[in-house]
Amino acid sequence: MDRLTLRLGFILIVGGLAWPGLTRAAEPTIRLVGPVGQIQAGTIFPVEIRLDTGGANINAAELTFRVTGEASQITRLGRESSIFTLWPETPSITDVTARFVGGRPGGIVAVDALVGTISIIARQPGPVTITLLPSTSAVYRHDGAGTNVTVLPTSVVVQVADDLVPGLAIASTTHATEADWGRTGELQIDWVVRPGEQFSYRLSSDIGVVPDDDLELSAGPLNFNGLDDGVWYFVIKRRLPGEPWSPVFQRRFLLDQTPPEPFALARPDPATVNGQSLLTWTALDRSSGQVLYVGIVDGKKIGPVTSPLKLVDDWRGRTFQIIAVDAAGNQQESSRWTYGSGAWSWPWWAWVSFGSVAIFLAGLVLIRLRRR
Repeated sequence: MDRLTLRLGFILIVGGLAWPGLTRAAEPTIRLVGPVGQIQAGTIFPVEIRLDTGGANINAAELTFRVTGEASQITRLGRESSIFTLWPETPSITDVTARFVGGRPGGIVAVDALVGTISIIARQPGPVTITLLPSTSAVYRHDGAGTNVTVLPTSVVVQVADDLVPGLAIASTTHATEADWGRTGELQIDWVVRPGEQFSYRLSSDIGVVPDDDLELSAGPLNFNGLDDGVWYFVIKRRLPGEPWSPVFQRRFLLDQTPPEPFALARPDPATVNGQSLLTWTALDRSSGQVLYVGIVDGKKIGPVTSPLKLVDDWRGRTFQIIAVDAAGNQQESSRWTYGSGAWSWPWWAWVSFGSVAIFLAGLVLIRLRRR
C-alpha cells in the first residue's frame, strides 16, 4: 500500500462519521510567526506554524516548508502543544525542507492555533526566509469525505545579525536546553551582567512579544512560579547608560505538568476492518504531545506499542492496558480491556472463581439429595 493510500485512509478515519449539519466556511489559512528582533548568527531560533480554520472544521493537514538564507539549516520540527494529536508519518526534515502530516479525530475549529514549530540555525548574517509550499501542502475538512483545501503560500523573514556582535547567553537551571520540558510550572533564568549594564525583559507565551523601554530594577537570576503549561518566551534587551538598546534576544522554554487525558481501549467490529482483530485507542495530550505508548498484558509490560494493535489468538482471555507517555514524561493509564467475549474467553482467574462456585453448588445439591 503506497503512502498516498495510507494518508487518504488516515484522513477518512480521523474524519469519522460525525459530519451532518456542517456548512461551508471561509478557507483555512496558515500563518508563520518568527522571533522578534535580530537573531545572533550561529544560534537556533523557532518559527511557529499557526492555523486559522476560517470557521471550518478541520481534521488533518499535510504541510511542507522550505528555508532559504546564508548557511541556514532546519534542525528540528517540533509538535509540542500542537492542535493535532495523531501523526501517521514521522515528521521529516532535510537541511532546507520540513514536512509533516497530522490529524485530529473529530476535527477542530480554531483561530490562530499552534500546529508545530520549525527550529532553524543560520550560521551567517543576513535574512532567512521560511516559506510554505502550497504545491505539496493541504488541509482537510471534517466532512466525512476529507475534502482537500489547498492553502495559500505564506512566508516569514528573520534577520540574522553578525556573529561578531556581542551576544547574550540566556542560561537556566530548570531548562539546560531549549528542548527540555519542565514539569513543575517553574522557570529559573540567568545571564552574565556587565558593570553598569541596564536591561528590559519580558516573559510571555506570545512569540512576538517585545520588551519595552522601561528599565528593570533587578537582573538575573530570575524565578517564575505557577506558570501554565505550554511554550514560553523570555525576551531581553540591554544597554550601557547613554547608549542605544541592543537587539532583542529571545529564548524558548517548554512546560508540561499535565498527563495525557483519560482514554479507553476499543475493539472495532472485525467486519469493518477486513476481518482483523484489532485493539485501538487514542490519547490526547494538549501540551507536550504524545510520544510513546507502552503495552501491559495481564499486569506485565510488553514494551512500546502502536494503535491499532493486531490481536492474536494466544491473547484470548488476557487483560490489556496501555500507558500513554507524553514528551515531558507525564503518564496516563487507559482503562482495562479483556480480549474476547463470552465464557470461553474468560481469563484464568475467572475460570477458577467459576469452578469454585460450581463445585460448592454441586456439593449443596448432593447433600440435599442424600437427606431425602
